[in-house]
Amino acid sequence: MCSSDLTLEWQVSGFTIDADALANGDTTPVAGRGHVHVQVDGTYYDATAEESYTITGLSSGVHTLSVELAGNDHVESGVSDSVDMTIYVPTVAITSPASGTTLDGCSAELALTFSDFAISQDVGGAAVVGEGHWHILVDGVYQDYGTDTSRAIATNLSAGTHDVTVELVSSDHTSLTPNPVTSTVSVTVPSDASCITIDQSGYGDALNSASVPVDAAVANFTLDPDNVGGSASAGEGHIHLYLDGVYVDYTAAASSWLYHVAEGDHVLETRLADNDHTEGYAIDYARFSVAAGRPDITLDSPLDGEVVTSDSFYVTSTAENFSLVDPSSSSTNVDGEGHYHIYVDGVYLTYDYTGSTIVSGLNSGDHTLQLELVNNDHTSLADPVWSEEITVTLEIGRAHV
Repeated sequence: MCSSDLTLEWQVSGFTIDADALANGDTTPVAGRGHVHVQVDGTYYDATAEESYTITGLSSGVHTLSVELAGNDHVESGVSDSVDMTIYVPTVAITSPASGTTLDGCSAELALTFSDFAISQDVGGAAVVGEGHWHILVDGVYQDYGTDTSRAIATNLSAGTHDVTVELVSSDHTSLTPNPVTSTVSVTVPSDASCITIDQSGYGDALNSASVPVDAAVANFTLDPDNVGGSASAGEGHIHLYLDGVYVDYTAAASSWLYHVAEGDHVLETRLADNDHTEGYAIDYARFSVAAGRPDITLDSPLDGEVVTSDSFYVTSTAENFSLVDPSSSSTNVDGEGHYHIYVDGVYLTYDYTGSTIVSGLNSGDHTLQLELVNNDHTSLADPVWSEEITVTLEIGRAHV
């Protein structure tokens, strides 16, 4: 039973329930007349002249619940029945932030604890007693669901004071019975709070690419690419990117990419961070899916940060779930077929389809390299596919060590 309250029902025969005597406190014994005693774990709980009774405030665990016929004088007759019940009393508690907290950003990250409730990944499935997920509500309005066992995030809160509620629900999204199980805190968002919002418009359908675009709008916060890793300065810094709860990278640009993302369902999380990588500002997240058999391309060599001592070097790569063909043989696009473009310092340099390309003619210094899978007619795929961008340093003429 998933409640601290439990209603017992029974039938009485061969015995007269004397409701008036019980109500009036008449304890005169009369053979074959009286009322019912309700007991919890062998201890008297209450007397009733009804054929049902609701026991309230039961603790979690196994309880023996009994009913026994008793005379008007409350002497028990020994005629009884009992049932053993396992009681679950699900709870959720928001342990931080404390109610009344003024936030630094437009989101509230809530630390959660649960009891007598199993968080299930079967969101949308059939209701099962004692398990499910949680809903987060802002000012009584549903915002999202979640299955995280330790935290929830309310995002894109407007300036002002808000009640943020976490409610335990069954897998089919219905409230627990007989009473909803919730925890609520009140938080205030200042008018100048920092904010980050992910553009989710491209995440509606499963992406047929291992490259996932990350476009975010930032407010009341300055992205500073020149001071990443430097001293903290209030209101400026960069963005931390998390995939499925794991830190992936940082970016100081409003638009970036995740690379080599596996097929399946994922959660992207963006967090504003100080120059010194301290988090604590605004957070946003988005769900997306990557299709099975999605194409990918990996830049195998040179390695990121490698020093190249020749003005001519090989760029090698590996394509996945994509057939590389010579575009000169056909400009007609075929799904899953094409070649790749090579970009140096963000500028198109050449194309290839062999997986090994000689790059030459670059000046000494740092250069970025990146590859893109494209169609036979040189256009980008419907869901663009990029390799990660790497940086190499050319020290032409320097002897190998």
